[in-house]
Amino acid sequence: MSATVAAALKKIAVALLTDKKTWKRIGFLICMILVLFLMPIIMILAIFSADFDDLNITVDDISIDAETIAMMTNFENDLISIESAMVEAEQGDRCDEAQAVYALALYEYRDEEDFINRIVQCYVDNESEYDIVTALNNEFGCSIEVDLYIQMVNGIRSTEVTTKLFDDPSIKNSHDLSEWAWQAYRNGWGYVWGTYGQILTSSSLDSLAQRIPDHVGRYLSFIQDHWLGRRTADCAGLIKGYMWYNPESFEIEYGYGGFIDYDADSMYYAASISGDMTTMPNIPGIALWTQGHVGIYVGNGMVIHASGTRTGVRCQTLSSTSFTNWFEVPGVAYPDLNSIQEGS
Repeated sequence: MSATVAAALKKIAVALLTDKKTWKRIGFLICMILVLFLMPIIMILAIFSADFDDLNITVDDISIDAETIAMMTNFENDLISIESAMVEAEQGDRCDEAQAVYALALYEYRDEEDFINRIVQCYVDNESEYDIVTALNNEFGCSIEVDLYIQMVNGIRSTEVTTKLFDDPSIKNSHDLSEWAWQAYRNGWGYVWGTYGQILTSSSLDSLAQRIPDHVGRYLSFIQDHWLGRRTADCAGLIKGYMWYNPESFEIEYGYGGFIDYDADSMYYAASISGDMTTMPNIPGIALWTQGHVGIYVGNGMVIHASGTRTGVRCQTLSSTSFTNWFEVPGVAYPDLNSIQEGS
């Protein structure tokens, strides 16, 4: 990438930092990638330790000429176009990856014919990271390094939600609730009271610490050191995040689908089908309950639950936990219990 392009992209990254609407529109993760790769270390530290309003940086503080403004406009429009094209090609789950590789390696090729569709086709035709990088390098004559691409993709996947292993994203069902729990565990989701799968930012953490000081404020230092920048949930929030996940927008939207904002106990008491542990059906996606806490049974005698601030989302043997009852989550489709052999 030329020095001129790199310098302009640095200006774009600063501008993105000061525009909350842009963050929402093109995504927290893409902006984070830009910051991590293109901004000085002091800016990286600032984003993790202060709210945007505390940065005291505005676009007016940066000398941006007409050429750079045009570049910023092209950049944002291209990100939006890539998202649309990836979704249309049924590659929406890898949209962040395509946007990131565009931002970090392919911007200077944007004026080539059919540029965006050529990026998308590299994802349509290939599955593995190695094959995608090879296809991109061959298509554009660039030199993306496989190891760096994999590092970037792993960073993206640690915070993304994918429906690739879901049975049916359009219907809330027990299999996909179990898969949701596995994703949260594999991706190292943290535990923060009052959250339900969002990426934890400094501003949202500050708000939670002030609103619920007993459950968040007293753990503030630990949360800042361990969970900031990750997806987090409390025990009921792990389930609510799945229920509120919109597979069309790829976002967790509060209240999506009409699912009520239950806490652990009210969710259990709202269930129409439940029982004690001696009658629990061996169905991944069955919810587990004890007073004040819920988890998700994921099969083979294992349960995944957001267990506490210092432990995050854990996977444990069911026998090692204190759950006393099971229940079917309201609004989730389960197999017919009459056709399932009961047993843990």
